[in-house]
Amino acid sequence: ASMPIPCRGGETAVLPTSTSTSVHDEPELDVSQLDISALTSPPANGAKCVVLLVLGSFNPPHTWHARLPAIVKDALKAPSTRFPAGAHVVGAYLSPVHDGYGKPGLVKAEHRIAMARLAVAHEPGVGVDTWEATRSQHQRSLAVARALHRRVGDFALAHGASEVPAVVIACGSDLVKSMATPGHWRPEDVQALTSDEHGVVAVLRAGAEDVDTARAEASSCPWLAQAVSSGGVLFVGSGDAASSCVSSTHVRELLTSY
Repeated sequence: ASMPIPCRGGETAVLPTSTSTSVHDEPELDVSQLDISALTSPPANGAKCVVLLVLGSFNPPHTWHARLPAIVKDALKAPSTRFPAGAHVVGAYLSPVHDGYGKPGLVKAEHRIAMARLAVAHEPGVGVDTWEATRSQHQRSLAVARALHRRVGDFALAHGASEVPAVVIACGSDLVKSMATPGHWRPEDVQALTSDEHGVVAVLRAGAEDVDTARAEASSCPWLAQAVSSGGVLFVGSGDAASSCVSSTHVRELLTSY
């Protein structure tokens, strides 16, 4: 049985009331993007292995989406509260949202998946996961993250890994701002996504935002303050002004002008 519940953007999504998960109709995970050697032989410096998950409509995808995993990968090499010895990214996946998200003008998932694959075709270690887009209905982000963690974990353990890498959300600061907006997310989902189970790394748009301001704004939210102080939400600069000024909305506006 499943129950409808509110999720980001004020839509409804479904999370099974049972803890069991059917895998019979799941798409195959593109494991070609995973660093198998790092999974089976963890870094000697004690860095934790993680997989990045980039959530979004990708309507359409653009250079910022494609570059985001590399920016976060570099940022996570440095020690942080969440990862005292740093983190080693062993793979990253873009996850196009389900058609049922209901966003006006949302192109069919099959086309957004195809465009996302083209966008990351030349980005090493970055793939597209179709689990979210191919479910029977729209899923909450927490369900998407946990499904990827389970599937990556099955692969890692089958290949001799001693532990399952955490799935960390890589995003722009707008996603964290939506988490702080009442009604867009369930607080318990935010707590899980920003806990040691996952974690969120938000990349700021160059020239438009700074880390101190972003941290202060997020800390003013009662259900995000603890995550910011504990490192469950980490803000980093992009250093890529050209890519960070691009948005899907702007791309759509340009396309309709022709």
